[in-house]
Amino acid sequence: MNLILFIPVMSQTFTLKGRTHCLSVDINPPIELNPKYNYSLALISLSTWNSIPNIEPGCNKFYYFKDLNSLERSVLEIPTGSYEITDIEAFLLKQLTVKGSRATNISLRPNNNTLKCELKSIHHIDFNPEDSIGKLLGFSQRFLPANLTHTSDLPVNIVKVITIRLECNIISGSYYTSNPSHTLYEFSPAVDPGYSIIVEPRNLIYLPVNKRHINNITINILDQESRPVNFRGEEVIVRLELKKYAINY
Repeated sequence: MNLILFIPVMSQTFTLKGRTHCLSVDINPPIELNPKYNYSLALISLSTWNSIPNIEPGCNKFYYFKDLNSLERSVLEIPTGSYEITDIEAFLLKQLTVKGSRATNISLRPNNNTLKCELKSIHHIDFNPEDSIGKLLGFSQRFLPANLTHTSDLPVNIVKVITIRLECNIISGSYYTSNPSHTLYEFSPAVDPGYSIIVEPRNLIYLPVNKRHINNITINILDQESRPVNFRGEEVIVRLELKKYAINY
């Protein structure tokens, strides 16, 4: 039996910067990797701000009926941002309250025991449209009659991004669920919205490079559902290390 010993002999670092989920750099002249060696890549660090919204176009509409006897539906559009249930309630109260009136037009309450949401309003509410905030609050697509307390039939889905996954086009050797992937690193945001995200792995995880000619490195930043992560224009900085290994037989 032959023993294969990998001895690191050289490394190079790369810094990618951008303001979207896709960071890409063209390398000129291209890097030609020596076929007599093996190469691997690891994440050194990632830094950005937690500006990731849970309400954005596609899930930011609140449909209701101002007049209980009217068939005319009104809509409020909630600005893109990071919201708790209390923030959503405050926004809706401000928009729905008639000037000079003391009536409470809507009440939103999270139930921390059941992880569901309780909603009551003097307006009929329509959560049927695909772009409504109903799913975020745990309500399936349905109509909610006025002046009744409604409990969501699903758990509240207020946290949209649970994990952040970095996919790199020049590596292999990882799996996402049961499928081969290009996942270089994965983590869960540990800070509240508005605070800096700094990831510096203590133990670098090196994954094999799948190319011998590198003219481009691209990092795609995705969530647990493989959706692009929206950083709302905040700068993202990623540092990588390419390591070369000698092979001794």
